[in-house]
Amino acid sequence: PRSTPKPSSAASDVYKRQACFGLVGLGELAAGIGVIVGAFVHGLVTRISAAVIALIMLGAIFTVHLDNGFHFMAGDAGGYAFQLTLLLSALFLLAYGRQGEDFPG
Repeated sequence: PRSTPKPSSAASDVYKRQACFGLVGLGELAAGIGVIVGAFVHGLVTRISAAVIALIMLGAIFTVHLDNGFHFMAGDAGGYAFQLTLLLSALFLLAYGRQGEDFPG
């Protein structure tokens, strides 16, 4: 019986990266849906979803976009301006919850 050759480490790395990108994409989609659902259900859903989005944006800034600078059109993947905006929005939702229920004043 013939054994199947093992994929090269470069090919294996590509599959690992694609799996990671897919998981991050699904996480971001689920968190976005969570923010929308949290607006109607409970503020805790919004805060958990915002925390997930904040973690994903931190990862995106530090692993992909930081070397390209601030401007969103810089480099191949663009700068980190848009991701920083999403991060700050997520941190606001994390701090104040949905519909300003915990907003001071």
